Amino acid sequence: IMNLCLIPMWLISGAVFSTCGAPDRLEWIIRVNPLTYGVSAVRWSMYDAADYLAIGGPSPALALGVASAFAGIMFVAALAVTNKR
Repeated sequence: IMNLCLIPMWLISGAVFSTCGAPDRLEWIIRVNPLTYGVSAVRWSMYDAADYLAIGGPSPALALGVASAFAGIMFVAALAVTNKR
């Protein structure tokens, strides 16, 4: 699971490589990736808001909202999978 799902999500999230100037197809994948918003929320807590807005990242409310929604959906999915008999 780590090699197939999480590492590609992490690499495309912008945590390792800058997402500025990405091609249109890759930019769409970056915007759909929920880990992008988790990385963005961490960056909002570390950087000055003006510096981060210059990079073009999502707002902190959007970042926390998407990351929380994804975590909630995955939690419910995990409960559904483990409660099957």
